[in-house]
Amino acid sequence: MPIVYAVVGDPEVAVLAGNLPGSLRTLRALILNDREARGMTGVDDTDRAAAHLARLGTTVVVTCGRSGALATEPNGRVLRVEAPVVDVHDPTGAGDLFTAAYVWADLAGRSLDDRLALAGAYASLSLAATSNRQKGLTAEQFALALAARGQAHLWLEEA
Repeated sequence: MPIVYAVVGDPEVAVLAGNLPGSLRTLRALILNDREARGMTGVDDTDRAAAHLARLGTTVVVTCGRSGALATEPNGRVLRVEAPVVDVHDPTGAGDLFTAAYVWADLAGRSLDDRLALAGAYASLSLAATSNRQKGLTAEQFALALAARGQAHLWLEEA
């Protein structure tokens, strides 16, 4: 079976709101932000919206801005990661880089805790970047940035 992730944006939320497909259970993960999770489900509380989506049979990862991120598994287990405190210069692309790091860590076989921590760390580095050229890091730059933050233990040695 292929490994499939789904990421949604506002146009997809408008189409899917109140009409969630059963095929969500075939996803490896559904990754979206808090506004999108609430919009897709019609539930005003992010935690409850994530739980609602996860009950359809997939891990749901929700980014929550300065509040960090959470993942809810179909069995009801919820994991959270706090957002690293950074001086935000430009939020553009942070969600995309969160997703890229999450998928990278997942395909490398990392635990859900590590996936969330790595994704949050990568997104926060993007937020702190003063130019778009600084947002996408090489693997070496990411490893050095994690070490500088005291998070070297998260590095994907095997990647």
